[in-house]
Amino acid sequence: MANHNLMPCPFCGNHDQKWMRILINDENEKSVRCCKCNADGPIHKFKTLAVRAWNQRKPIEVQDGN
Repeated sequence: MANHNLMPCPFCGNHDQKWMRILINDENEKSVRCCKCNADGPIHKFKTLAVRAWNQRKPIEVQDGN
């Protein structure tokens, strides 16, 4: 995938963009997917908006079990 300056995955922390994809559904809507954990970002009509939405997601805080 071309470099879209994607932030790391907010679920698994993956930052390697070779594991990120822009998905296009049957309605030609776009979203970002982390192929390490299969997390999908919000769906948008335009790729730039899908990338922006992915980059604005807040990371999930991981509980250490204590």
